[in-house]
Amino acid sequence: MKDHSFIERKLTSAGLVALDKFYIGILFAGIVSVLLLSTHDAAATTTSLDGSGACISLGGSWDNPTSTCSVHNLIINAGDSLDILSGVTLSIGPGDALDNSGTINILSGGHITATGARQGFVALTNRAGGEVNNQGSMAYENCRMENSGTINNKGNISIDNGALFNAASGTINNNLPGTITASGVTGEVNRGTINNRGIITVTNEAGLENDGTLNNNWSGHIDIAAGTEGFGNTGTLNNNGHFDAAAPVENLGIINNRGSMSLLVFFTNSEGATLNNSGQGTFINQGGLANFAIINNHALIDNRNNQIDNMNSGTINNTFGTIDNRGGIINILGNPVNNECP
Repeated sequence: MKDHSFIERKLTSAGLVALDKFYIGILFAGIVSVLLLSTHDAAATTTSLDGSGACISLGGSWDNPTSTCSVHNLIINAGDSLDILSGVTLSIGPGDALDNSGTINILSGGHITATGARQGFVALTNRAGGEVNNQGSMAYENCRMENSGTINNKGNISIDNGALFNAASGTINNNLPGTITASGVTGEVNRGTINNRGIITVTNEAGLENDGTLNNNWSGHIDIAAGTEGFGNTGTLNNNGHFDAAAPVENLGIINNRGSMSLLVFFTNSEGATLNNSGQGTFINQGGLANFAIINNHALIDNRNNQIDNMNSGTINNTFGTIDNRGGIINILGNPVNNECP
């Protein structure tokens, strides 16, 4: 019989070598994983802006009498966070910018201020995945704020002679008792989603443009003051709260009203648009209404002492609803009003 011990020894040795390589591979993979995780954790930083030391770590300069940290081009990376404590102001000067992919927390009594070199200059960019939580105040003058991430506001946000631009991927949650105020030239443009439970105010030449989804919830107030550019809608407005406009309103999209809409100046329901007034909805026409599209009324349209012009392309479906026309005028220039009673 042939001696196979040599072959067996070779096989055994090869098996042990293979086994050793197998375990070494597992050990190596484990070490790499730990190193990667350790590197990630080490890179993630939280900075509490509470004084000179923290300000300098951000590359800023600290003014002690006003507790203000002035920064130049500050970048908050994904995974990093910046907390602005009560009594502290983060200041962004002309030509400087704040770029956020992480988390910024502005505590009650904390502030961000930005003054731009020109109206179109972007002083704050909140990128997709970035989050800004404001319980203090954010004041932007002569510059632009762009949001592609999430802004949660329970404080005050003001834009003066600048713009708040909410991109398609952006979400702004304005929760009680939060306020957002736009004044001066430009105003607010929404292409994403705004959920409002607080107060949104447009004053002094500014305007509000909705190209996305604007949800004005039951506690929400939207006030468009006289002398402004008014409100333009090409997206969807879901109003369950209070919407008051003393400036022109034009609808080229969809308005679903189950709350209160009071329009003191001319309202145009343009071709291709739809106005649905239902539930407990009250639509108050105090400045004139021209309908070129579709109005579906299942609630109350108040046209007292005012005028509705239903144009050639316009249709008004009054289904189990009420149109209060005391002292008012309804001009039928095309299709009649379709009434369906209970």
